[in-house]
Amino acid sequence: MYRPASLPLLHLTFIIALSIGFRYFIKNCYQNDWQSTYEVVTPVNSFKRLEEALWLKSKGIHPYDVGYYHDSPFYLCLFQQLSRLDSFQFLTSHIFIILDIFSVVLLFCLPNAYKRKFSHETSPETSLIHYAKHEKMTQSAANLDVSRSRLREFLQRQIYSHLPQIISLGYALNPFAVLSCVAKSTQTIENTAVFLLALLLLLNYKFLSTLLLALCIFVDPHLVVLIPPSCLLLTSDTNSNRYGFMTVVVSVVSFLQLWLILSFYFLNDGAKPISDISAVGWKFLQSYFGFIFKVEDIQPNIGINWYFFGLIFPNFRNFFLFVCQFQILFYMIPITLKFRKYPFVAWWILLCFSGLMKSYPSTADLATMFAFIPLIYHLLEKSDLMFVLHLFILICFFIIYVLRILFVHTVAINVNFYFFACLALRVLIFFLINDVMKAVLKRDFLVKYCYRELNETKSD
Repeated sequence: MYRPASLPLLHLTFIIALSIGFRYFIKNCYQNDWQSTYEVVTPVNSFKRLEEALWLKSKGIHPYDVGYYHDSPFYLCLFQQLSRLDSFQFLTSHIFIILDIFSVVLLFCLPNAYKRKFSHETSPETSLIHYAKHEKMTQSAANLDVSRSRLREFLQRQIYSHLPQIISLGYALNPFAVLSCVAKSTQTIENTAVFLLALLLLLNYKFLSTLLLALCIFVDPHLVVLIPPSCLLLTSDTNSNRYGFMTVVVSVVSFLQLWLILSFYFLNDGAKPISDISAVGWKFLQSYFGFIFKVEDIQPNIGINWYFFGLIFPNFRNFFLFVCQFQILFYMIPITLKFRKYPFVAWWILLCFSGLMKSYPSTADLATMFAFIPLIYHLLEKSDLMFVLHLFILICFFIIYVLRILFVHTVAINVNFYFFACLALRVLIFFLINDVMKAVLKRDFLVKYCYRELNETKSD
């Protein structure tokens, strides 16, 4: 069937218009209700706190001296420069919707980049050839003119021609993304950076990828787990072996130091002596990184750390802080090695783990998790609970919101009810990640089985 070349562009225009209209409608009706909700806005992504920090900075008071602002200094430096513009008030009212629309455009571009980089995942023949190359076997068996019906049965889901429209529309109408955007969560900026990072990694732009990855780690330290799968994505091309793992790691660390130095410089307006900058730097580390890793704020959110460190582990706090904050590092290398044939799947799994194990998770983390699932859906033909888990996660979130109203505003229930709802949400997300991992590993086993079956056919 003939499809005009301008049809995808027309679809994107419609999705953007729908996304803008939906967000402005929610903003005009319910913005004040969600800006003070801890499920959506936390102490480390609140735009209200950022505005107060900018006001303190304009009065000559360093924001980190007060102990109220705990977000990344990158946002403080960025909006401090934007505040010099005449249209700053207009910009702050609309910048989050603009960034969300830019995220929709980035997601629209992701499927084509993914298909070019991982073309072996979309057809039986190239799947066998890729397996032969990866296992360092002869490729002659993969080129046999024998029936591949068994493999086609398992690899029946190709990357759909309408996947760009599906993934962008899914994010445009994602309630978690809409709530984060309307509530002016600064994590909307981080999500846009993560989507851009995914696109740059798939397009194999090494310099920009490492620069942006360092910025993402500087804004959210939990994203350090993305370094191994990002290295795998950048070195998966056989023509780029010289750009090895160590080169990527050294580049990320170097750019991370660059962002840190630039933040120190702009926080002090480049005018204070080195001794003062060092003093401010220690306050910044304590107010930002220390606040995140020590879980100093124990107001209820969609995570579970607030309950553990507020009610269960007050006597052994330091030990359990170490266990809860650094356990994700023990998953980083094993997951990357296990899914080395599917580096983007490893990247997505570790991204989900980083969002789950944050000290102050929010709906923006859920929006990022769900945004990438359509991109790898062709690998999930053996998934059993995908739709059911999505449905229960959505229901569980609204149960959490209702329980929060009953717990905080009316004091009609005990805090344990709210905690068990948050725990149920986390368990459901872990089941979702486990379902994806099981489906991908089962698919890999079936490809391996069909390859051996073809090899045995040749020998016979």
